[in-house]
Amino acid sequence: MSAIQEREVSGIHEGSGAVMSNDPIGDFLTAVEAAAIEQTDVYSDDAILDATVPDWRFRLVGPEAIKAEYSRWFCDPATFVSLERLPVPYGEVVIYEHEFMHDGVRHRGHHAHHLVVRDGKIARSEEHTSELQSHHD
Repeated sequence: MSAIQEREVSGIHEGSGAVMSNDPIGDFLTAVEAAAIEQTDVYSDDAILDATVPDWRFRLVGPEAIKAEYSRWFCDPATFVSLERLPVPYGEVVIYEHEFMHDGVRHRGHHAHHLVVRDGKIARSEEHTSELQSHHD
């Protein structure tokens, strides 16, 4: 179990179907680890995802659109190889490398998010990601 999953204020609560705490960014990270983005309640109604990924950039608005996209990205349980949470006015910059298995192949990816929190929910996520790297053991 990771340090994020062990924190008392964060986690997926069995039976509730939602993640609820006073740390929406921690809840998002826990959901990435658990492949449980669809179960989160961390985004404001007007949340914006502005993502730059290899070879393209896109923008999504609203929690359902963001969760649908992220549930494709984070569909397998993951482990954070590295994780930095840097406080900034109105939120955090979160930089991590995560590792997961998909179809029997180990993958790693780098992500950097600038997350803005408003009224206890993520209102904006500006994300930059690397290409996934496959690792064959």
